[in-house]
Amino acid sequence: MGDNKSGGQLKPFGQQEPTAPKQMTPEEIKALQDQIALQQKQLDLRQKTFEQGPELTYNPIVETTGPDGKKTIGLREELQLRGPEEFIKAEEARQGLSEAQALDQMNRQMMQQQAQQRATAASRGGLRGGTGAMDRYSMREALLAKQGITGQSMKQRAELASQAEQLRTQAREKQVGLLGGAIKDVEKFNLDRWMKQKEVEAAKAQAQATREAGGSGGKK
Repeated sequence: MGDNKSGGQLKPFGQQEPTAPKQMTPEEIKALQDQIALQQKQLDLRQKTFEQGPELTYNPIVETTGPDGKKTIGLREELQLRGPEEFIKAEEARQGLSEAQALDQMNRQMMQQQAQQRATAASRGGLRGGTGAMDRYSMREALLAKQGITGQSMKQRAELASQAEQLRTQAREKQVGLLGGAIKDVEKFNLDRWMKQKEVEAAKAQAQATREAGGSGGKK
């Protein structure tokens, strides 16, 4: 192999002298600093925005504290479903009124029937042995009629009780479903907000790294 004309030895490939970094001009350094400052200002503004909000303009969930100090969450009152209690009370009142009217009508009919029987008996010369047998028959008939009315009312009340429990169960299930949906929406809002905050923090870290790189490049 020939000697190096410069009198030195050739360095193996890949071990050449490193190239000195290009020095930035004062104008380039100033432009980079201005760009970094503007980016930092924008990031600070975004960070402040996310730290202060955005908040839910309307939170459908409220937290209450019971007498024992236990905290529970639930839907706001205006979002809660109306339970079946009003319907149940109205139906119970209707059934009670219907039973009272039926008993009253039965008593009127019995009194009217007794009066007619007495009038008929009197027109035929009166009742032998008094009215005891007729009165006993009338009382027995009235008792049977009353038992029929009260029995029917008891059956209706039992059916209403069963229906009321079904309605209460359905209302509770719907209420729980609405609450679950509200919780899911609020949690999604909080998760989105947290992710955006992390994006801002990552961007600030990148800006800091860029600032430090720019500063080291400007040294002579």
